[in-house]
Amino acid sequence: MNTFGLGVVKRNTWYLLLIILLFPLVGVLIALFPPTAVAFVGLFGGVLLFILPVEAVILIAVGLAPLSNLFIVKVGIFDFRLIQILWLIVFIRKIVQSLEQRSFRLPRTDIWKPLTLLILAALFSTLISIQPQISLKELIQLIYLFVMFYTIATSFNRIDLLTKAVNVLAVATLIVTIIGLASVYLGTSPLPAINVDLLNNMNIHLDFSNVIQSDTKEGLQVMRLHSVNLSSVDTAAFLTQMILILFFLLWNSRAIGFEINKKFYRIVLILSVYAWFLTNSRSAIVALFVLLFLGILISGRRRFTLIFLVFLFLGVLILTPTFSRLKDTFILEASTNPGHIALWYEALKLFIRNPIIGIGIGMFPVIVTDYLWFQNIQTYTSGMNDVHNMFLKTAAEMGVIGLGALIWFSYFFLKDLWNSYQRSKGQAQSAIILGFFLAACAGVLMNLTANIFTKEFTWTIWGLAYAAVLMSTEMENLPSESQQLRSMT
Repeated sequence: MNTFGLGVVKRNTWYLLLIILLFPLVGVLIALFPPTAVAFVGLFGGVLLFILPVEAVILIAVGLAPLSNLFIVKVGIFDFRLIQILWLIVFIRKIVQSLEQRSFRLPRTDIWKPLTLLILAALFSTLISIQPQISLKELIQLIYLFVMFYTIATSFNRIDLLTKAVNVLAVATLIVTIIGLASVYLGTSPLPAINVDLLNNMNIHLDFSNVIQSDTKEGLQVMRLHSVNLSSVDTAAFLTQMILILFFLLWNSRAIGFEINKKFYRIVLILSVYAWFLTNSRSAIVALFVLLFLGILISGRRRFTLIFLVFLFLGVLILTPTFSRLKDTFILEASTNPGHIALWYEALKLFIRNPIIGIGIGMFPVIVTDYLWFQNIQTYTSGMNDVHNMFLKTAAEMGVIGLGALIWFSYFFLKDLWNSYQRSKGQAQSAIILGFFLAACAGVLMNLTANIFTKEFTWTIWGLAYAAVLMSTEMENLPSESQQLRSMT
């Protein structure tokens, strides 16, 4: 049995901490000496391009996925993140490596068909958009996310590499959790998000705000944790997926073929659950409960899963603000429910008016703010103009072609994960695939009331999940020992 213990976790922790702690220093240097921005990006890119192995660069990018909003450079309506530079470097190196080895090929799977169709739907909707520059920005973002998904899915083709990636994500989860909890108790974030506006005299903005205040129906003031410049819903979505992955990996660790550091995983899991409670996200509560119950039905570790589920249920009952928000989910007039319903209804009307190619990707927030009814529901939505449903958003903006492609992708993605888990029962990768399957289900489920489809952490987790699918398929296609002996004789 191979060993993948605390040493690797410690090294990954130090690498990520060093990169994160460089952000405030870089912001100060850019503010004082703007030319240092170009020098830093050049030095950073050169090190990643020519010195570090491509596997190490991919692992760094995976670990930075939930931290992508900590450093944002704005150029007009476009904004760029450090992680996007990372993935551009990774993709260039992968292409060069594939050309040198003459090994560039798409894995044989149907998942690429709906992704291609979704890109085409986004392209068509961009051409008819009333503000094509905004739609072009959304199209580029979509292509970038799919390239990231492909790169991750085709890079982690061994169980040890996949386990390393999960460990790096666990370290990133710990960092997100600690920063979020510190924000709650300090009242401000200990780590600022750096926003640089290149067209506004290199204007530097350090955002320390990481706590959202909101009022419940009963008049209770609720602190909703969010971390590393992610919204509370995005933070909850990331933590929900990671809780599922870490929980099922922890309780099935004997099956993966590697010794993991259980103490470290338990610490991350406990802190993540605590932070998850403080996000007070209704969609995250429902998603985690539903997926843990599904885990009870399909997992061999039913007793542990049931105990964990009961613990979470008691936590929701004890924490009054969390329980109050959960009750609001089932009351149409409560909280932001009227606003959400109105937004869904408007998205449906826009879809009916433009059923084929929609109104243009990214156009719903632009169009909806012009309508009188929107002004009347701002009391409920705090001025929100997002659909809060990725499927309705896609239907309104990209028509039936985009909606069909999104449903097609979700179906193939979850089906491939489920089939891989069924094939891998009793094998080394079954525990990881189970966690990824439930995490992917949580992601799809939360997209019914939110929009986490366009977040880097979502496609990073989904890319690792599909890497497990491709690895499982390759292992199944390998000839057995008896077949190899017969061929030799």
